[in-house]
Amino acid sequence: YGTSIFRKMSAVTHIDVSGLDTSNLETMTYLFEGNTAMTGVSFAGWNTGGVTNMNYMFYNCTSLTNIGVDFSSWCVQQISSEPGGFALNTPVEVTERPAWGVAC
Repeated sequence: YGTSIFRKMSAVTHIDVSGLDTSNLETMTYLFEGNTAMTGVSFAGWNTGGVTNMNYMFYNCTSLTNIGVDFSSWCVQQISSEPGGFALNTPVEVTERPAWGVAC
């Protein structure tokens, strides 16, 4: 299921979820929402090809920066456009976000 697992961990500055088996996840809604001190997340090895919902995944992660996030290996072909609130109130630039709806 994947929804809200790391939500509102307000004292955490970095989360390393590298190698976490995400191959069977379909939703990642609110996964990191409200982690206001988080400056980075490590995603190495994530398989996001089957994910269909990432709404509010990084909502209110107000300290997260482009330096702390790398979406370059994400396959988000099942999601045609940026999900609602994906990075709302988060300083991650649009250019650093996944290529929504692009075949992997």
